[in-house]
Amino acid sequence: MNKKMMALIMSALMVMAAFVIVVAAPSDAAGSGTENDPKYIIGSDTTAVVVYKDDILKGSIEFNRSAFIEHAVVDLDYDGVTANDMSIEDSVKTTGKGKVTINTSDVKTLNGKIILKVDDIVKVPGGTDIPLPQQKFYYAINVEIKDSDTIYLADDTGELVKDQTSNNYTDTFDFEKDVNITASAKTSSGGDSSVTYKYYATGLPTGLSMKVDGKIGGKIGNTYSTGDTGNATIYGVSDTGAIIKTVLEWKIGAIPVKGNFTMKATQDDTSAAKDVDDKGYIAIKSGFESVLTITPTTGFNATKTEVVGYDGVDITKEADDTYKIKNDGTGTFLVKVTVDLENNTVSSWTTTVTKTFTVYVTGAIVDVDLDPAVTSL
Repeated sequence: MNKKMMALIMSALMVMAAFVIVVAAPSDAAGSGTENDPKYIIGSDTTAVVVYKDDILKGSIEFNRSAFIEHAVVDLDYDGVTANDMSIEDSVKTTGKGKVTINTSDVKTLNGKIILKVDDIVKVPGGTDIPLPQQKFYYAINVEIKDSDTIYLADDTGELVKDQTSNNYTDTFDFEKDVNITASAKTSSGGDSSVTYKYYATGLPTGLSMKVDGKIGGKIGNTYSTGDTGNATIYGVSDTGAIIKTVLEWKIGAIPVKGNFTMKATQDDTSAAKDVDDKGYIAIKSGFESVLTITPTTGFNATKTEVVGYDGVDITKEADDTYKIKNDGTGTFLVKVTVDLENNTVSSWTTTVTKTFTVYVTGAIVDVDLDPAVTSL
């Protein structure tokens, strides 16, 4: 072998050594780059990097490409993983630097090696090129891809409704109504997540707050008007720093209307029922049965009615809203009416109203339309 040939071979061997030194002694990770001691670009030999399905996870490969001649061929192979498990930029082969993006579309564990193979040659002027032994350098990944978690929002009746276009949760908050919403993490298959999260919220309307256990509670303040809208973002943060979130589109409902009721009562056998609320009394003849009718204001139902007579006046219930009032003697008696009223639209808007009126029971001859008067003696 002539001296020129020997010099070329020695030069090539020095290039090989330079490559090994660069790969074997990275400043940011352990691993010599050999088959039994690969350099981990994601995770380590004992700890996997945990991500969720469809998350983005990237690493990088870098080696001294300039240590090889221009005609060196760089290729990739895999052990324990496949090319479908990741994408590697072509620049790794041409410049020695490139990003590795993990395919997280499926739930699985990726623990394997990426083998970088270099085929180099010694160019012999006027002669046959000399192929050098193939060099292999081993990189590794250790990744666990878990089922993706999402935040599930529910109240006492079940999961909140989602908007079909935005896929955001929606809810209407009514004034003076207790809010009780719970956030929890579920997997994409609908099961409860095995990961523990702490929850936080931004953008909730004034009066509502969220605890780290996922409870949203409170009542809407009076700073809003009916129809006001906004968006709240609900975050879940795991102990490892993973973040999941969802959006709650909220709307302010109607201002509550206080319930009330009216009372009418008959005062003789022939006249129409009189408005008790107008005068605050009724006057009946001894032994006459006055029919008292109680009517809730429009939009309310009476869930409970109690009519109590004092000082000997008899009260008989005829129906849910009808009572008979009678006394066989004469005198002045008090009647108290208490009604629990429920809003027909918002059941939580309940009102309890109590009214009293006087019953004047007279002898057989009486003008029931005359107001009682006191005459000085």
